[in-house]
Amino acid sequence: MTAKRETERVQPTEVRAQGDIIRIEHAGPSTDPTLGVVINADCDLANRKLDGVIAYLPMYPFKDYLARFWAPGHIAEVRDQATSKVIKALGDEGHAAENLHAWIVTDGAEAVGSVLAKSPRLKRSHITGLVHDIRRLAIALEDEVDPFSRFLALCRVEPDGPAYTRTHLSAARKAMGEGHFQISDLVEHPDIGFVIRMRRIYTIAEGLCFRSRAEQLARSGGAETTAVRIGRLTELYRFKVAQLFAQQFSRIGLPDEITALGTLAIEDIASEVAKDTA
Repeated sequence: MTAKRETERVQPTEVRAQGDIIRIEHAGPSTDPTLGVVINADCDLANRKLDGVIAYLPMYPFKDYLARFWAPGHIAEVRDQATSKVIKALGDEGHAAENLHAWIVTDGAEAVGSVLAKSPRLKRSHITGLVHDIRRLAIALEDEVDPFSRFLALCRVEPDGPAYTRTHLSAARKAMGEGHFQISDLVEHPDIGFVIRMRRIYTIAEGLCFRSRAEQLARSGGAETTAVRIGRLTELYRFKVAQLFAQQFSRIGLPDEITALGTLAIEDIASEVAKDTA
């Protein structure tokens, strides 16, 4: 059975429509999303009843979504769990969390692990687990490294990195809950897996949202944030996004039957971990 297409190409001559996918090109540094899905109704777009702005829902590549909204919490959880396990294994409250963290940051995981492995309080059978938890804690404490990169580093120190990756990313996907819609691919875009978030609506001036790259180049000077259409959700997915959007804001309507992202994006990241650990 052939999978249903989620996105499609759009000709520059085609009118704007709900479900258009736009790429936002910011005039300067910005933390705002670089992809969005137009949410204005087709009738409003056709009749220019827009109050001068195009409204869109932010869309993130799956990796970007994880980096922004999931990885920081996961790293904090790993830090707390590993800290607790190390202190418990040593059975010594003298190794308070702050002191332990400062020691690891200063001397490194290998040096700390070597010293603590000689502790008379430590059972010989616990040495391997202790050293592993110290390595995990050292990674979690690397504040100068972004959270998602730290997550990948955690995956690489696990005995089965790809399995660890799949387990935690699957849990992250399932934990998205209401207000998210997932698609697997976007036409002519290299990333696998995208997440549309319904919890915030962005806008861009109607005159700065273009239907083609050529139109964008001809009518903008690069000094202001602009957007260009790069594709469109197919009819079924346009309906599903509109349905979920209405449900999210009204809290009434049909059951939430959004499509699952599946395992494509998770497998893509797990394969990166596998290559690095091979």
